[in-house]
Order: sequence, then C-alpha cells, then structure tokens
Amino acid sequence: VPAALTKAMAAEDERAHGDDGDDVEEAKPLLRDVEVAARAHVAQRLCWKAAMHDFDASFSRACWRSVDIFKGVLVIFMTFAHVNLTLMSPALQFYSPVSHFIGNVAAGQCFLGFMLAYGFACDGAYLANRKPRGPGEAFLRVARSCMLPIIGAWVCMFAWGFMCFKLPMDGPTLLAMLTFRLAVGNGPDFLTCFPVCLLVMFALRHIMNRELSSSSLWRRYLCAALMLLAPLCLTQFVINDCTGFRKYYNYFFECNARELWSPNLPALPHLFYFNLGVLLSRAAEAYRSWAKGGGFLEAQVVVPVYIAATMLLALLSYPLLTVWVFNYGNLAVATPWGNVIRGFSGGPRQSK
Repeated sequence: VPAALTKAMAAEDERAHGDDGDDVEEAKPLLRDVEVAARAHVAQRLCWKAAMHDFDASFSRACWRSVDIFKGVLVIFMTFAHVNLTLMSPALQFYSPVSHFIGNVAAGQCFLGFMLAYGFACDGAYLANRKPRGPGEAFLRVARSCMLPIIGAWVCMFAWGFMCFKLPMDGPTLLAMLTFRLAVGNGPDFLTCFPVCLLVMFALRHIMNRELSSSSLWRRYLCAALMLLAPLCLTQFVINDCTGFRKYYNYFFECNARELWSPNLPALPHLFYFNLGVLLSRAAEAYRSWAKGGGFLEAQVVVPVYIAATMLLALLSYPLLTVWVFNYGNLAVATPWGNVIRGFSGGPRQSK
C-alpha cells in the first residue's frame, strides 16, 4: 500500500503541477482516497478469512452430522434386529417379510457400516496428523480409543453368557471371557475388530500419509488400491486349524476347523471397510481444500458419477442379492460365483 500510495501521489502531482513541486492541499484528497481503498482491501481480506473459517466450521459440522445420521440409521436396524432375535419365534423371524428384511439389512450392513464410519472418524483423530501431537500423546489417545470397544466386548460376553446362555458363573468361565478364550454371542468379535483395524493402520500411518499426499498421482492411486485390495486378498487366506490356543488366530484371519464359542468376524479382512472410511475422509478433506480455492461441483458432473458408482456397487452386490431368501446372519450357500459364507467355517467370504 505505501508504494502504491507514493506512485499515485507522484502521478497526480505531475498531472496537476508538472515538475514545479508538490501541492500538499490537493494531495490530501488523493491520500484519503488511497487510504480508503487500502482499508477496503484489508477489510475484504479479513472478510474472506472469516468466510473461509466459517466454511471450514460448517463443512466439518456437515460431515460429522452426515456420519452421525448414517450411524443412527444403522443403530435403528441393529436394535430392531436384536429385539426380533430375543422376542420373536425363529419361524416368524424367517417368514415375516418385515422381520426378514430387518434381519438381513442388520446382518449385511450394520457391522460394515460401523467399520466404515469408524475409519472415517479415526483418520482425522489418529491417522492424518492434522494436529501436531507428540508420540506419547498420540499413543495414549489411540489406547483409550481401543480400550472402549474391548470393555464393550466384555460387557456383551457377560450378558450373552450369563443371562442368555446360562453359562456357569465361576472363575474359569469368567477368566475365559476376560482373555477372549470364549467369544460368547455376537458382540465380542464384532467389537474387537475395531481396535485391531485401528492399531494396524496406526502402525502404518506414516507410510500411508506419505503416499496419499505424494505429488505423483499414480502413487496416490496405488496406495489407495493397496489399502482396499490387500484386505480383500486376506479373505482367501484361511487357516486350516484354529483349535486350542490357535483359536486366537480366528480374531484376525478366517479359519476352517473351529471350536465352540469361536469368533465369526475376523478383523483383518474387514480392513477393507475401515480403509474405505479413511479414503472417504481424505476425499472430504481434498474437497474442502478445493472448495476453499473457489472450486464448485456442478450437477452435470456429480450426477453421472453418482449413477456410475451406484451401478458398479449394485453389480458387485448382485451375487449376495441372489441369496436374499436366506438368513444373512448365518449363511453358507453355493452360488454360480462361489460359496457365500458367514457364521460358518471359512467365512465370512465368497469363495470358489
């Protein structure tokens, strides 16, 4: 502003008086005009910063509100399904269209949706390093997040074991539950998948952050592809014997030979959904930066992409939809594309 002010005043002096000298009285209106313009420029920049701050806050609120609504819908289906399991007869659960719909949606969407939402939340909180934190603080925050699902898994096991299945309330049974030797009910393996996925990606966060923020487009795409394809490949890695103390392998991988009260949901194959949530978080952050720079998504671009993605997902889900008449909670059915397995040995997966 001072340089522009000096130049403007010199130009005005030359126009009005030539080279004879400065007319201070006539320079004052010009000075006031330039000062007003400078103040307006500063005010405009401050307004722009305030608008960007409001945009960041509103965008963040919109993202988390969407995630909360998504999880809320899943909670409704999960609660409805558990009420059906505990209060309705098995025949009515299977043959009633409404109960069958609720049960299959809950079994097919709730756990996977919760895992996706957890990955979305964990990226901003623990993986992306958007706020500078020391290693000790970061580890304590992750440990706290991991302990909450573990405590919830214990509570689920106590409720299912002692109240539903009437297991003996003695020391050995309690110790077997606390050490996850017994996975009673459908809660322990469900909940332990969350801390396992978080710990795996927390250990790999530096590599992931470096590759996803690389200037090379192919490196970013390759990292995203590995994050999704590696867990899918693990669905074909099946441990033959998970009896005895090898039972703990089933918390991480799929197994063939299993004992009673074994986990049904191995954690590592479900990294697919956790990482999908992480990538959605990165996409939202990239869109935020792009929008702050003046970018705008037009309907003629969004609608075709949305339709194409919907058709692709519908195509991928078609093999599972062909067995809709069965119970998705415990499923072992042969299809032209392979066996769809959940709740039995070798599952959950689709295998040849």
